[in-house]
Amino acid sequence: MALGAVSFALPGMRRKVKMQIDRLTKNPSKAPTRALVAILKDMGSDIKFKRRRFIACLPEIKRRRLWPHFGYDTLTKMAGCVADFSADTVRRVISMEKKIHPFLGIRRLFEQTNIGWSKFELAARVIDKETASELHKLLKNNTSYSAINTYVKDIEREREEVQKAKEAAAAAKESENAH
Repeated sequence: MALGAVSFALPGMRRKVKMQIDRLTKNPSKAPTRALVAILKDMGSDIKFKRRRFIACLPEIKRRRLWPHFGYDTLTKMAGCVADFSADTVRRVISMEKKIHPFLGIRRLFEQTNIGWSKFELAARVIDKETASELHKLLKNNTSYSAINTYVKDIEREREEVQKAKEAAAAAKESENAH
């Protein structure tokens, strides 16, 4: 069984390969060493993808309160055991998802693609109706973290300047009314 056999197998072959994997992983002590090593390598290469898929499911797991169905007391315990996520990571993902939830395109990218959640966390800091389309383009094109960070900082800087200008105008108007 070659590394990555599951992803390159034909649909009819996937069932056969899956059955072999299930048989070998249910009783690994009796599995041939070569087959077990190949399966473990395949699983290892898939871990990052599976963690990203799991993290995209966290908000839905929370909404449906599914962790007791798997025998866990809390969502953070489930995330820690299943995917080795800290309580802080779970909190940040849930918070980020609440911010991007109204923006369907970005939410779908988060749920259905293999883009890291930290890029979405950056986008969530400045997302609104005006910036949503540009952020969607950046995320869809899988732009680097640093480029998204630069874009977000520019937006934050612009908003800060606008806020200062409003405060200065309000202060000037107040002082003008006082005289």
